Amino acid sequence: MEWKVYKIINYDQDKLWGEGYAQFGFTDLLGNRYFINHDDNWIGQIAENGSDFTITMGPKVVSKNWPHLYVDLKEPKFLCGCPYTPVSILVSSDNAVYRINLKNKTSEAIITSEKHNIKDIGNCVYDKLGNIWVNEIRGCKIWQFDYNGSLKQVLGDGIPGFQKQPASFKEVRFNWIYDLRAGTDGNIYVLDSKNFCVRMIEINSNTVKLIAGTGEAGYSGDGGDSLEATFGSNSKAKFDGPWSLSLDENDNIYIGDTQNHVIRMVERSTNTIKTIAGKKDVLKKVRNNINETNPMKLNLPLICGLDYVDGKLYIPEWDGDLIILDKN
Repeated sequence: MEWKVYKIINYDQDKLWGEGYAQFGFTDLLGNRYFINHDDNWIGQIAENGSDFTITMGPKVVSKNWPHLYVDLKEPKFLCGCPYTPVSILVSSDNAVYRINLKNKTSEAIITSEKHNIKDIGNCVYDKLGNIWVNEIRGCKIWQFDYNGSLKQVLGDGIPGFQKQPASFKEVRFNWIYDLRAGTDGNIYVLDSKNFCVRMIEINSNTVKLIAGTGEAGYSGDGGDSLEATFGSNSKAKFDGPWSLSLDENDNIYIGDTQNHVIRMVERSTNTIKTIAGKKDVLKKVRNNINETNPMKLNLPLICGLDYVDGKLYIPEWDGDLIILDKN
C-alpha cells in the first residue's frame, strides 16, 4: 500500500475560516463532515461549498450567517455517528458526552464528568452492540456505558501502570490515554500514550492485549513486528507520547507518533509497522509547501489528531496545516 499526498491546506494561526480548519477530518454515518473548535468550544457541520456551515453547535452563536444549536460544550474533542439514529452524532467534551439530533435540533448530555468523576473525557465511540466507550485521559481509565449512558463497567483503577502480557478487565492498568477507536472486528483500540503503545480491548475474552509498542520510548521497529516498535517521547511536553489514533476498514492502525513527527501504520494482516509520512528532523512553525507530493518529506512538528475516511487519512498539524493522504 503506497500513500500519496492528496492535498495540503495551510491555514492561518488565528484559524479564520476560508481555506479550511485543521480539525475537520470528522464524519458522521451519513457522510457529513465536521470541524471541531476545541479552544472556542464549538463544532460545525461543513456545508457542501466547503467554506460555510450547515449548522454550528456550542454555548454561543458563532455567526449570524449560520443556524446555531445551543449545546454547553466545553473544549470539545471528538465526534462520531450514531449507528441507530444516523441523523444524530455523539460529541465528547471536557464536561460531558452529548448526543445531538441534527434533524430535531436537540441535544442531551448522556454522560457527565461530574456524575462519574471523569478526569479529562477523551474520545467517545460506539461498539457493535451500541455501547459507548470513553477514555479518561489523565485518570487512566476506560469507561463502558450502554446506549442510554448508564454505566456498565470501568477498566483501570486510576493508578498508572502497564502490562505487556494480556490483562483481564479487572487487572488492567493504563497511563494517560489520549485516544480510542472502534474496530470493524468489534474490538476497541486504545492509544495508551504514556506507555508508548496501542492496546486492544478484546470484547469476547474480556482481556486487554498489546498490539504495538514495547512500553518503552524511542523510534524503532519499522519493517518489523509491531510489538517490537517504539514510539516517541518528549518528557518536557505537557502531553507526552503519541497523540492520535485511527483505523481503516481493514483495522489497519494509524498512529500519530507526535514526538517523532511521523505517522506510523500497523498492517494487521502481517502485524508489521512502518512510517508512512513525516520526517524526524522538523522545522517548527514552518508550513508545508502545498505542492509537496512526497509523504516522507512532510513537516509535522506537532501532529494533533488523525481521522480515516474512504481511503483518505486526515492529518491535522497544530502549527497550521491539514495534510490529506490518499491510498487509492
